[in-house]
Amino acid sequence: MTLLAIANIINIGADLGAMVSACQLLLGISFIYWLLGIALLIVVLEIFVSYKVYAKFLKYLALTLFAYIITAFIIRVDWSKVLHSTFVPSFSMNKDYILNVVAILGTTISPYLFFWQTNQEVEQGHENNKLGIRAMGTGKGIPDVKDVDIRHMGVDTNIGMLLSNLVMFFIIVTTASTLKTHGITNIDTATQAAQALRPLAGNFAYLLFAIGILGTGLLAIPILAGSAAYAILYCYY
Repeated sequence: MTLLAIANIINIGADLGAMVSACQLLLGISFIYWLLGIALLIVVLEIFVSYKVYAKFLKYLALTLFAYIITAFIIRVDWSKVLHSTFVPSFSMNKDYILNVVAILGTTISPYLFFWQTNQEVEQGHENNKLGIRAMGTGKGIPDVKDVDIRHMGVDTNIGMLLSNLVMFFIIVTTASTLKTHGITNIDTATQAAQALRPLAGNFAYLLFAIGILGTGLLAIPILAGSAAYAILYCYY
């Protein structure tokens, strides 16, 4: 539980930093003001906006991530090299290579997913009245969950993980085919990362990038905070 909480807090800080940097691309306001404003906005949304409305809103924001897939088919990509490197990967003991592998595994197979998935199923169960008699909003009673519901959960989870990894794959392909070909191998700022979308969005690349970062941040931060809180309470009780 302690390791999960530490990892999630660090990830929350990284996500907030990325969101602030994305906003600074559009409006040059001080970092600290953006940081406080975004953090406060997330807290307000979590408290006063229902799960159903919040999830629906984030689904539309997440569509901006498909811009990376579209961009990959607009620019010139050496697909033979991409496919070869995908299915016949190389390995190096280089520190940067190992850090990238750890980063990919850490963001793809993370402990918070197990806690978040159960929470999400409960929230959706409340919405669909699958958790029995609603008493004080806790869903007390005998859960009305059938085998078909379990299968639907499995399909939903598999499709979600497939799409998330597909987007990650195309982000790698797009950045390698745009930034690396121009000699940019170290991405230190949001401005540099946004350049990957310039072939698709042109001068609106910063806007598209910012929307994508804000959407994923609004999704990830409540998940990270909520899953850590759930784990702490579970261990405590």
